[in-house]
Amino acid sequence: MHPNSQSENATRIAPHLRVSAENKTDQYPPIEAENKLDVDLLRKTFDGTQVETRDRLRELFSLPEMAQYPFSDRENERKTVLNWCEVMAREGIGAKLFPDGYAGDQDLASFFASFEMLAYHNLSLTIKFGVQYGLFGGSVMNLGTEKHHKKVLEKCNSMELPGCFAMTEIGHGSNVRQIETTATYNHETRSFAIHSPSWSAGKIYIGNAARDGEMATVFAQLHINGTCKGVHAFIVDIRDKEKNLLPGIHIDDNGQKIGLNGVDNGMIWFDQVSIDKDALLDRFATIDDNGVWSSPIEGDSKRFFTMLGTLVGGRMSVGGTAIKGAQKALAIATKYAHRRRQFGPEGKPETHIIQYPTHQKRIAEGIATTTALSFAIQDISDLHAKNKGQATRDIETTAAALKAYATWESMRILQNCREACGGEGYLWKNQIGEIKADLDIFTTFEGDNTVLMQLVAKGLFAKLKDRFQSGELSTSKIVLQRLKGKFRKIHIPGQRTNWHDLNIIGDLLLARENSITLSLAQRMRKERKQGRRSHDLMLEHQLELLDLAHAYAERISYQSILGRFLAFEKEHNNEELHALLKTMTISFGLERILRNPAWFFNNGHLNAENHPFAELTLKHTYAQISHHSHDIVEAYGIPESCMTAPIAKA
Repeated sequence: MHPNSQSENATRIAPHLRVSAENKTDQYPPIEAENKLDVDLLRKTFDGTQVETRDRLRELFSLPEMAQYPFSDRENERKTVLNWCEVMAREGIGAKLFPDGYAGDQDLASFFASFEMLAYHNLSLTIKFGVQYGLFGGSVMNLGTEKHHKKVLEKCNSMELPGCFAMTEIGHGSNVRQIETTATYNHETRSFAIHSPSWSAGKIYIGNAARDGEMATVFAQLHINGTCKGVHAFIVDIRDKEKNLLPGIHIDDNGQKIGLNGVDNGMIWFDQVSIDKDALLDRFATIDDNGVWSSPIEGDSKRFFTMLGTLVGGRMSVGGTAIKGAQKALAIATKYAHRRRQFGPEGKPETHIIQYPTHQKRIAEGIATTTALSFAIQDISDLHAKNKGQATRDIETTAAALKAYATWESMRILQNCREACGGEGYLWKNQIGEIKADLDIFTTFEGDNTVLMQLVAKGLFAKLKDRFQSGELSTSKIVLQRLKGKFRKIHIPGQRTNWHDLNIIGDLLLARENSITLSLAQRMRKERKQGRRSHDLMLEHQLELLDLAHAYAERISYQSILGRFLAFEKEHNNEELHALLKTMTISFGLERILRNPAWFFNNGHLNAENHPFAELTLKHTYAQISHHSHDIVEAYGIPESCMTAPIAKA
């Protein structure tokens, strides 16, 4: 028998079964909401302050050279992603990061928005773009001085000089202060020797390293006159223009990954690579003509964290990108749910799956969560842009919290979307699996989430003294008592209950964060006075620290969606969108309260009487959001060229 005879026979017997996404028809039309939303207005609300920037990216995604198609192999994928990145360079998207005078057109808020939008097109492009501009170009811009800017930024902007960001090492991922790579200064030759003293000192997962990169920002321990001055950054050539490795450079390809295979990640080792004295990125530390090292920042720790603080924009971008990836999956799952039918009354048409409460929970909860987190990341990005990219302690803490929380939540939402599409969601062509594979690593890079959340908790403790002095924490005790009084009277089902009060939900989330902060700080302070080491205390209370960081991320995200709703209510006379945004706000906040019932029960805010009404209110929000979910995902503004999933087109 011919190997293809079976399939040929099947085609011959039932040609009417051969259908494509273009000519497929549905026995039942998609479910329609009774009241159509103003999708254009909702899209502008979702886009925030960067409507024009986001619309510009939507236009670019439809260019012929940005067309998406199945990749035949990894090399083909890498070439295509590089070409896409060059289109972004040609169109001036990366220039939004760089200052005027270096072929730049600096607008940080626009750059952050552009970076997020790339996730709608392709996540490998997002990361390739982020490595080139945010990491390589951004490190030179933020850590270097004018001589470095002149040498690198214009070529980086045009993609003439593809670059890498070589910080992470095999043996020291998140613990950057203990990296092994050395940079030993020789004053006689006015040069540094960059060296990897061991296998574990190899720089790992370095984007652009395996194939395209010609220069790298390398983080190494600076040794001068027999003394180690800690971690500094250097620019190091790794390839010539013909892509040949330079002497002393050894690079291995990281190989096939779970996702993001359009990014050429590699491992780099250095064997006494000599670089010029001017290769030191010397904004925060320099070596003068006499070979004397100096820094305008006193203290190794302060200098180290100041240096890393200039790179905080990457965490905002990663969190925002993860949310956009989750929204794309939600759009696919939602469009499918409005057409797909399953089960139903005997003798009647089957029911659209979006009408099932279990399905509504999957879809609506994801919509509310991504809306809140998108607004929160927009808010901190806009604040960082207004601060001209200078990170304050509050910005660093918030960026770390939102990066971790957003990437964790995105992965959870993606799994719900996959399950919501059943076996169709498992097919690669329907995109959800690809998005899941690509976003998985987002929980690890730009800071491992668990480590970041511990840094968030430390940042909150650092503010504790200020909060006491301002009276914020003592005020929260009053809030706790006031809330207990508000919940003494329970309303019957069907009436407006206290769970619709946006201020009460916000007060509860704030009370939880404040209570955990104060309780944990008091316990750790007491144990510290008993002689316990700080390191031991951090280990012992690690899980509580993560709980605190989650409470903080949830509270600030709720504040952002509440603030956006209140602003919209003042600016626009649109009752349908007023109601929808309020419902989303309630849904996000109440979901977080019911995820942590033990704390709210123990502190008297949930009880056997009001808990069922909280659950009922949340269930109603899911139904209301689901009712308009098709319009909501249309308002994401994902171009048709990016939505290649057949189930999103059926």
